[in-house]
Amino acid sequence: MQISLMIPAYNEGNKIKKTLKEVQSFVENEKDEWEVLIINDGSTDNTLEILENYKPQFFKIISYNQNKGKGFALKQGVKQATGDYICFIDSDLAYSFENLKKLLSYLDKYDVVIGSRNLHTDNHENISTLRRILGRGFNIVSNIILGHKIKDTQSGLKAFKKKPAKYLFSKQTLQGWSFDTEILYLAKKKNYKIKQVKAVVLQKYGTKDSKINFLKDPIKMFLDLIKIRLNDIIGKYE
Repeated sequence: MQISLMIPAYNEGNKIKKTLKEVQSFVENEKDEWEVLIINDGSTDNTLEILENYKPQFFKIISYNQNKGKGFALKQGVKQATGDYICFIDSDLAYSFENLKKLLSYLDKYDVVIGSRNLHTDNHENISTLRRILGRGFNIVSNIILGHKIKDTQSGLKAFKKKPAKYLFSKQTLQGWSFDTEILYLAKKKNYKIKQVKAVVLQKYGTKDSKINFLKDPIKMFLDLIKIRLNDIIGKYE
């Protein structure tokens, strides 16, 4: 069994080396074969330099010059992923590797498995109030517009069987934060079996600096939901 782990990174020069060390330590103690794809999403700091100087055999670097967004980054990762299972986690490692392994354990029965912060009440202490309010609000609006029943569309912890991953990301059109909702909408449209699993946010995540613009991004994400529906109506996903 080979597993492809994707980690998108944008201007993470101050913390990416610590992330790489933790990922390396985890992978080297696993019995399955892993490949780790680090996608440098047009960083303007020293992220790429650190990645190029820290490269175990199972690490693969994907890089391009212009920042495109998390959705675009993961689309590039899926294109090059070779694992039987394909998963991703955010570069801040807000979730433990045990959470990740829990998701992977469900892939023998499901096509898509997603970590859900809203299924675990302890997460309230580790996520800022503003993040929690905006996240829940977006989930409610997303479920209304797209007609699915997902508790947490935006967690940075998801896993897929290879064939569904290749299909879903090939149809993906959104490049930014809303790409998760599009992927899940397409999975529902394709009748893939989706499993939601409790995901615990680590305590250190509560002090993390966010790259989200809490004024502009919610508006853009709402418009992205409308775009998903329009894409479906005009047959863009066929």
